[in-house]
Amino acid sequence: MPRSRHNVVFITVDALRADHVGPQGDRASLTPHLDELRRQSVHFRCACSPTSYTWGSFASMFLSAYPAAVTNRRGVLVSPRPTLAQLLQQHGYATAGFNSNPFISASFGYDRGFDLLNDGLVLKSSWIPSRLYPLLAKAQRMVMRQPYLSAAAINRRAVRWLRRAREGFSPFFLWLHYMDVHGPYQSRRGFTYRNKYRAEWLWHKALVAPEDITPDEHDELVRCYREEISYADRHIGLLLDQLRELGVYDDTIIIVCSDHGDEFREHGRYAHWRQLYDELIRVVLIIRHPDGQRGLGIDSPVGLVDILPTLVDMLGLAEDSSQFVGQSLWPVVRDADISELSGFVVGDATPDRDDTIVSIRTAAWKLIVDSTKGAAELYDLARDPAEQTNVIAQHPQAARELEAKLRAELARQPTAAASDSAGPEWSAAEEREVLARLEALGYVDWVEEHEQQKK
Repeated sequence: MPRSRHNVVFITVDALRADHVGPQGDRASLTPHLDELRRQSVHFRCACSPTSYTWGSFASMFLSAYPAAVTNRRGVLVSPRPTLAQLLQQHGYATAGFNSNPFISASFGYDRGFDLLNDGLVLKSSWIPSRLYPLLAKAQRMVMRQPYLSAAAINRRAVRWLRRAREGFSPFFLWLHYMDVHGPYQSRRGFTYRNKYRAEWLWHKALVAPEDITPDEHDELVRCYREEISYADRHIGLLLDQLRELGVYDDTIIIVCSDHGDEFREHGRYAHWRQLYDELIRVVLIIRHPDGQRGLGIDSPVGLVDILPTLVDMLGLAEDSSQFVGQSLWPVVRDADISELSGFVVGDATPDRDDTIVSIRTAAWKLIVDSTKGAAELYDLARDPAEQTNVIAQHPQAARELEAKLRAELARQPTAAASDSAGPEWSAAEEREVLARLEALGYVDWVEEHEQQKK
């Protein structure tokens, strides 16, 4: 029998860097609502994503797996193993998800286990004449102020569902994914269509010619990114207020995390490229359990792969934990017991390609093995937290030991036999909207590869 029937609210924020949450020197915190939640929760200060982009991160969250083991080369979830939503649904939970990132839509297999997955794609309807698809996609893109639904819109949809779910007798699992922090970063000052076009132009320039970004443009990108964080934080606070108003807050497990960070030219680029530096893989992870610790900060490295086994353990679900690569964090949340934590996290920035960029991070070291460079990088994180000086020549033994541990960990889950599986079939309208949204978000290389594969 399940250990508890607590509700679960899972809040994910796209592209939110861990070092932008909470106090930052003499500047006021951008995230007062997340700060308040941290005081009621366990905050994992060295949580890491296994990769630097969305679909890989969510594959790890929903299946406690490394992305290459459960997705195909397009990023579609193809593993037959039950997802987080499926497990909870099988145990009697009402399940709903609200997001507008195409990479985690039904088109990529993320509707599995959801009674309702509202993924923000609006042109799927088969009744639309095919000749109108291009015009509708273009008109939609011109009208929408962002290539995604705002946090306010996500909240409205989620709360409507939540009010209905509260009337039933089942516990619920509610997932909300906020896209506001993802580029193109729009200024919240006035929030006009001029801001939209300015943001899109600057985002495109940052992606294709980062070396041409001027100091003033760099400052503008950072300022708008910070404004987007404040906006997302405010709406997280409003959602938590709604949970209190509906009388479900005290009996709900709340998990807040980000899927990856964004770079601001720390290593030469903007956004989130196929790299594994901390500005990209260090993420927010806050877990509040009604019976858990309050205001506890944990510095040991943990990963997004740990979320699924943690929830399975918290809820007492009868599942085979050997299928998970992650570890349960429930002993930490319940008793502040860190004795069983592994002390390392593994990353893979290229699960959809023949080349590899993989990493292992401990509290003291980061090793990155990059086949595209034919070289490895080792960083002493205590002395060089910004990962600017490769010290592998000075510490070859440490590098060898870390690489051996990295290879052994990745071998636990070989690349999926279904990696060439096509996944769900897309309608013509769905494909056009997905590609248009991804291109607007900056994933031009993915769109080009998709189009090339079709030829």
